[in-house]
Amino acid sequence: MPTTPVRVKVRYFLERGRTRNSSGERDAAVALFREALKLSERDTLAGADYYRVDALHMLGVATPLTEQLDWSLKALAAAESSSDERARGWAAPLHNNIGWTYFERGDHGTALAHWQKALPLREASGNALTTRIAKWTVARGLRATGKLDEAKKIQLALVTETESANDPDGYVYEELAEIAFAQRDAAAAKSWAVKAHALLKDNRDVEPARLARLDAMGQGKTP
Repeated sequence: MPTTPVRVKVRYFLERGRTRNSSGERDAAVALFREALKLSERDTLAGADYYRVDALHMLGVATPLTEQLDWSLKALAAAESSSDERARGWAAPLHNNIGWTYFERGDHGTALAHWQKALPLREASGNALTTRIAKWTVARGLRATGKLDEAKKIQLALVTETESANDPDGYVYEELAEIAFAQRDAAAAKSWAVKAHALLKDNRDVEPARLARLDAMGQGKTP
């Protein structure tokens, strides 16, 4: 593509990379994302930062686990230092993803710090769904760091919000069951677990072990 504008090439390699990554061809995807990143450095058009951050972000998704955090942190730094509004918009999802990486490594405090940074960005976006998810995630981090009362307060507010919208959330109920169980409130744990299990039992994204745990709590047993 010798005469193709650089921006078109960047987007082309990004989309080819996403396709390969979705097909499980990670090595091929990484090569394409690296090419997109390299080309993005020659993109002088307005909005170039957005695609550069996108390439860094995708490298944080597709590379081996040992490399992902480094790429994601580079993407976050690029997003936060950009003067382009669309590029800065990457900061919220990047804080979320980085938070989960730290969480899975057992560093719950750092995870929570990233999620707390993501929340006001989500709120500023005006998107009710992503803001709700960000609140839930902060509460999850609070539970993991032992701040049970703070976590409970957020999840109860989400119950009010979701039920008022006639859109009850099984994940919120699950968290309240776990909080109640941690606080040794067996009755509350049982009540929330029953509600959570009813909504999540057919959800393929919920692991069988989690459903079994909710079922046990719902029966008043120790999971």
